[in-house]
Amino acid sequence: MIPWPYARQGYIVDPTTWMSEDWLKQQYNQSWLDMAKMEGQVGGVWHRFNGKSLVWYPKDDWDAAGYEIPTTWDELVALTQQIADDGDTAWCIGIESGAATGWAATDWTEEMMLRTTSLENYDKWVAGTLPFASPEVKKAIETWSEVWFNPDYVYGGTDGIVSTFFGDAPAPMFEDPPKCWLHKQGNFITGFFPEDAQAGVDYDFFYLPHLTGDRRWPKVGKKPAMVKPGLPGTYQV
Repeated sequence: MIPWPYARQGYIVDPTTWMSEDWLKQQYNQSWLDMAKMEGQVGGVWHRFNGKSLVWYPKDDWDAAGYEIPTTWDELVALTQQIADDGDTAWCIGIESGAATGWAATDWTEEMMLRTTSLENYDKWVAGTLPFASPEVKKAIETWSEVWFNPDYVYGGTDGIVSTFFGDAPAPMFEDPPKCWLHKQGNFITGFFPEDAQAGVDYDFFYLPHLTGDRRWPKVGKKPAMVKPGLPGTYQV
């Protein structure tokens, strides 16, 4: 990842200097090309996408338990309480990731910012002009905190959250019976699921609901390929 100020200062090359925009438009939808731009400059070309607004669950056990897919945040919290009342912990959460520990928590904060405030405020927050101490950011963090910091809701409690490697976090969901029922993570997490786990049988997913039930802005993780100046051989690749 290259912070935009470095791109503005010339630390990356606009790929349209050696790759035609017409060709790029044949490869990508316009919305993706727009997301690769800032202030009119193209920063890179996409090679990977992660949908982050996904909640995974153990489908067969879920169906047998009679749980329903929530369509609003309140329904999701009510389901979390229902699972706790049934004697289980609803969520598997882990944010340990070596030097990058905590990025899973930032994902949740971004999700809630997209659900509790405006896109304008979200952009101000990203730009650093809306401080973390602002009411908008506090509300976003307080929203996900009602799940994270309730010891009845998370497998292993808060100690488990900070000490569990993010790739190991969903493992209890595949035990028999499941030790957790919900895990929020991007589509790449299936690479950490058991090798014999079958999609649509052993697991499935639903969209992390908004507060009102409306689908407004899903969170995506985008990975563009970028080129630094002075590497002409790269242009030919």
